[in-house]
Amino acid sequence: MKYITMSYPSLLNIILLIGLCTLSCNSNRDPYTSQIKPPAIGKIYQINVLSDEETLASPVLDSVDFNYGQAYPILPQPEPYFELRQYSVEDLDAQPILRELKCFLLLADFSQDNNMTRMVEKDFRGRLDKTQSGVKIGKDKWAKDQLIVYIYAPNREALINEIERSYTTISKEVEKFYQSMIRSTVFVQGNNRAITDSIQQIFGIDMAIPADYTTALVTDSVMWLRQEIPDISRSILIFKRPYKDPKDFSREGVKALRNRVGEYISSSLPNTYMRINDTDLPLYINQLEIDGKYAVQARGIWEIVNDFMGGSFVSYAILDDVKQEIIFVDGFVYSPEKTKKLSMLYLDYILRQVKLSKDSPQ
Repeated sequence: MKYITMSYPSLLNIILLIGLCTLSCNSNRDPYTSQIKPPAIGKIYQINVLSDEETLASPVLDSVDFNYGQAYPILPQPEPYFELRQYSVEDLDAQPILRELKCFLLLADFSQDNNMTRMVEKDFRGRLDKTQSGVKIGKDKWAKDQLIVYIYAPNREALINEIERSYTTISKEVEKFYQSMIRSTVFVQGNNRAITDSIQQIFGIDMAIPADYTTALVTDSVMWLRQEIPDISRSILIFKRPYKDPKDFSREGVKALRNRVGEYISSSLPNTYMRINDTDLPLYINQLEIDGKYAVQARGIWEIVNDFMGGSFVSYAILDDVKQEIIFVDGFVYSPEKTKKLSMLYLDYILRQVKLSKDSPQ
């Protein structure tokens, strides 16, 4: 059989021609909108404040610092809840890599005509009412898995008011956004199936534990788990006891519960045990739900009696109304002279994933 060679361009040549035309047409566009977006980068709980230079040098930034720079609750040494960095739009042009940061807080004062306000108008195609204040949430503007929070107002005073008014809502949105990053960091090595199975057998609860945790103590009602990395020791305590009285969930009841569990924790010195220190810093109590069950969260600092050791802790006392039990889960960190916020975020994440058994009482 005889094959005939056609003089028409091959499919490969056609594809190459289309690609060259596309590149030529896009040559004057922003590379971050015309190319495949890179994955976003950055630290957990980092917020990058973006505005014009005049706004960043005004009391507007003081309002951002006052709200978003406040301390993480109950640490031995103060650490900011969010790590703030500030950039102007011109900084992004000078250093395009900055566009790949994970979380941006964009501040637009529409009384000004500058690169910042023009960018926001372009992002919303001119549909924002510039006489009103407001907040808009965007995703993946310059990179994948990126959060963009727009705060805008008709003038500087209104912008300050909107920053203060929206802080609680936006901070929760930022916390929610970073949960997947926290999870991938905490469980980077996977789950410890053996410990998870033991927790299920002893306490009747489902609780995922990272693979690098080990068992330090196990009884029929208490389990102590530890993660040891250079300069940081993180621990998880799990405890259960019969539910007797609503006072068990009072401030004094939760304090007594944790101090009781703390008697199982000692240092290398004799006659040592752990207890809450609510003299130097307050014991913070908050009511909430865990897995749809009534719970009380406690935050504070701990110390070892008869030794010079201490650190931060977070606890959850959860009411299992089916079994009429209190499930108590606690995370504490020991890292002298080191920052503790990230450790507390990691421990808190693990504790809040606990699932109570749905079985009926025996």
